[in-house]
Amino acid sequence: MGLYMDRHYFGDSSTWEEIKQAHEKDLALQDQFGVKMLTYWYDEERHMGFCLGETDHKEDLIRLHEQAHGSIPNEVIEVQPGLVRAFLGDMPEVNGPPASITDAVSGTRTIMFTDLVDFTSRTSELGAAGP
Repeated sequence: MGLYMDRHYFGDSSTWEEIKQAHEKDLALQDQFGVKMLTYWYDEERHMGFCLGETDHKEDLIRLHEQAHGSIPNEVIEVQPGLVRAFLGDMPEVNGPPASITDAVSGTRTIMFTDLVDFTSRTSELGAAGP
């Protein structure tokens, strides 16, 4: 089975409760479409929802959403389980907004790259161990 993440763009009036209800409708019908819904997230600021599910074909995930609640994802991409865990951590079932920011499982990660001026020429001049 493949692991798929989808993104839904909701209107400005969407709420956590509506997203939770949509997820519950997905869970009720998932077996009919050969999909196992794992979790979902909601970005209140941008009014976007994300779902994570396992299935053999991403089209089955799309059909599940369409039948369950009519919200067809704007995008569906296959993701690697190791990368999902590396960026999002564990994938607990989400049942509503986090009680506090410390309870949230953040999807934001920072990657830092550095570039030292003249590093290559200085390393060649001084050697890898330096002075």
